[in-house]
Amino acid sequence: MEELDDDLTDSIPLTNLITPEIPNSKPAKSSPESNLLKLVKRNDIAGVRQLFQDAPRTEHNDDRSAFIAAINRNYCDMIQCLLDLGLDPGDALYHAIETNSVMAVNTICDSLPESTREEILNRFPVSPSWPSTCKPLILAARQDNLKIVKTLIRHGAKMPTMEELRPRIADESYGQFIALLHWYEAVSGESYIMLTSDDPLETIFKLDRSLEELESLMQVPRFRQECDRIEAKLAALSTKLLGLARDDKEVELLLNGGEPEEAGKPKLPRRLRQALKLGFDNFVSHPSSQDYVVSQWEVSTPYVLRYAKSRVASAVLYLLLMVFFFVPCILYILLPVQHLRILKRPLVRFFLHLASRLYFLLFLILSTIRPRVVIFSDSTADMSRSEMTQLYLHYKARPWSPFLILIIIWIVGMTFRTIRDMWAFGPKTFLRNNGWNFLDLIQLVLYWIFIAMSLVAYIRAFDKTQSPGFFLSDSQDVDIGTPPNPETSVPFTPDATEQDSFYNFTDFFVWPAPPAPPAGGDNILASFGNQSRYDWSQFDPLLLAEAAFAVANVLTYLHLLHSLLILGFLGPLLISFRDMILDVAKFFIIFIFVTISFSLGLTQLYHTFEKLDLEACLVAKDKSECSGTPFLSFWLSMQSLFWSLFDLVDRDNLSVDDDLYFTQTVGTLMYATFMVVGVVVLLNALIAMMSNTYTRVEENSEVEWKVARTKLMGEYMTPSVTLPPPFNLIPSLKSILKIFQFFRRKYTKKSTGNQHSSHDHQTVHDTTAYKELSRALAERCLRATQMAHVKKTHKSKSKQEMAALKKSVDNIRFGRHSHLLSILTSSSCKSTPTLKYIYSREC
Repeated sequence: MEELDDDLTDSIPLTNLITPEIPNSKPAKSSPESNLLKLVKRNDIAGVRQLFQDAPRTEHNDDRSAFIAAINRNYCDMIQCLLDLGLDPGDALYHAIETNSVMAVNTICDSLPESTREEILNRFPVSPSWPSTCKPLILAARQDNLKIVKTLIRHGAKMPTMEELRPRIADESYGQFIALLHWYEAVSGESYIMLTSDDPLETIFKLDRSLEELESLMQVPRFRQECDRIEAKLAALSTKLLGLARDDKEVELLLNGGEPEEAGKPKLPRRLRQALKLGFDNFVSHPSSQDYVVSQWEVSTPYVLRYAKSRVASAVLYLLLMVFFFVPCILYILLPVQHLRILKRPLVRFFLHLASRLYFLLFLILSTIRPRVVIFSDSTADMSRSEMTQLYLHYKARPWSPFLILIIIWIVGMTFRTIRDMWAFGPKTFLRNNGWNFLDLIQLVLYWIFIAMSLVAYIRAFDKTQSPGFFLSDSQDVDIGTPPNPETSVPFTPDATEQDSFYNFTDFFVWPAPPAPPAGGDNILASFGNQSRYDWSQFDPLLLAEAAFAVANVLTYLHLLHSLLILGFLGPLLISFRDMILDVAKFFIIFIFVTISFSLGLTQLYHTFEKLDLEACLVAKDKSECSGTPFLSFWLSMQSLFWSLFDLVDRDNLSVDDDLYFTQTVGTLMYATFMVVGVVVLLNALIAMMSNTYTRVEENSEVEWKVARTKLMGEYMTPSVTLPPPFNLIPSLKSILKIFQFFRRKYTKKSTGNQHSSHDHQTVHDTTAYKELSRALAERCLRATQMAHVKKTHKSKSKQEMAALKKSVDNIRFGRHSHLLSILTSSSCKSTPTLKYIYSREC
């Protein structure tokens, strides 16, 4: 490396640089300061020494200017002479670092006295030309000049801590921002990290983490932008280090961060977990990272799956594994065999959890589409108390079918898994690492609302049946009108959850009701005595339970999209879908404000007239026939304007009366303005946003999809997801034995040192190997940086040489042209026809 340093070309001195400090009044021509500056500019070392012998002085006001003049002209011998004569360099070292004068920095550091060298290399600037919190190493690290940083560190320069800088920081927020920014720029420089850190990758991750924490505390708007720039530099440096690994062993050691890898227990490497948390997408999507993750994902695949002769055979085997997923789960619970590790393999875990979710979805489908009987009960006079109690419970509570019981068991298992993950990772990390976890949490809350409200409905109905007046009051014959004729009229239209699409719903009306509903049936009792479901409160527990259950079903089916991220041809499309949902959310924020403003105006304008029209209609017609009042209230106006985007509102609703032309015109203009703003502007803006999102994801699809796939794979590389719901509720025999062994060792005080000696030895070995690899990667990174600098310098020199050569050729041609013209002009034979022709051509 030292040979390469000697070959590198030093920086070109900046001869035109204006010195930061020049006295306002020029010294006299005969003054020693003026003579010193002249001698330095002429690089007259003997004259400078003679000047100091003839006129020794204790103070020199122009010493700094002399140093700067020598640095600008790259007079290293003069710099050494000035230092040997005892002149204080002042801030000359800062100037040499700022101008990237490597030779000047080397000369200053080598020529400083041993007694004052460390103090000068670590002191703050004495002039206001540089920030008060700056030090030579901070300035050099910010400029990321490898040779200068190496020289300063070798001679004893140190990076100050924030505690050392805090007393010199101004109380204002902007001064703190500048000081913090300069310090983070210095410590995040590639040269400084590679030269000073034993674990560069860990240092990079720690710096990025501290920047994120500081970013949330600082209130300076510019700080966020600068932090993003530094974080991008750190992310690029981490990816560069990963790319310098030469084989799979080094990649594995680097990604694990010194942690030992347990055989047969694949897990997401430590560095990838940190990179995912910090948002280092290029590090995660690097080919080395992806190759290692995929190898861990498919590690120790079962023999029959690994050696399937065709993809069709492999797909059939995976399908059988999903259909009979309960078999390996039961074997894992019952057999305390340590070598039964099929469920420790991430790919097998993925298929087992996918099968569990598909079974859960199947139960939801079966509980929804199976035929149900709607029963009308016109009289309970001939029923016994027990029959009437069963009938009323069937009327006011949801029947407990086998599918519903299985669904509740699955819900308990999913809840247990979610609580376990939140306990292991923390609620904040659990929700932030994966957006689907938030969807799962909402889904489980809705399912538990369904269970709770169903229980409340059953308890309230049961309490009412136990009241003393229940049998007497409900056993009276009540005239509830003529029973409806199923062939000519239908009392109500059932929703999608109360009929099977393969059957005719009217075939399931029963009048009158049987004495008691069949045990375990899924009948729906539409009326009881003189009561009907239409008479229920809108917040009846059973209605709330059914609404929560319906929304939870939608979220459960949507969660199936998360598992499809593993597929390469669907993953990028799903990422685009996710980002487009965010675009729609942004659109609705603006759309809500626009809709509210126009709803207020239209309601204020049409409320009175629509109220009069409604009262007149109620007098002449039935309530169900009185419609067409879209702006009767503020809520109706909101709904009408929303549906108007899809052209579902009749424009005739804007008409009032022929005599009220002004009011009608104002209303029409307001509605037209909303359509222009909402449809022409906002909807087209939404389409443009979604198109831009799709294009961005498509251009960066490889990186974003690989990051999302790595997160999905990491979910199945943790110990907490061994068994899928609902088998995770059952403790395995192996876990019981481990607990028993733990308590036996604890109470018998049996030594466990020998049992863990091999594991500790492996840990020490991996840690040592990781440290050696970290230093090797740092040296490779420095070497690559130097080679890039050499190539850049040679390329620049080549361009300069080509430009100089071109200029020389042009000068030669111009000289020959001028010489030929001079010959023709002075020639006495210029009158000959040939020379006349040549002369005319040259002129």
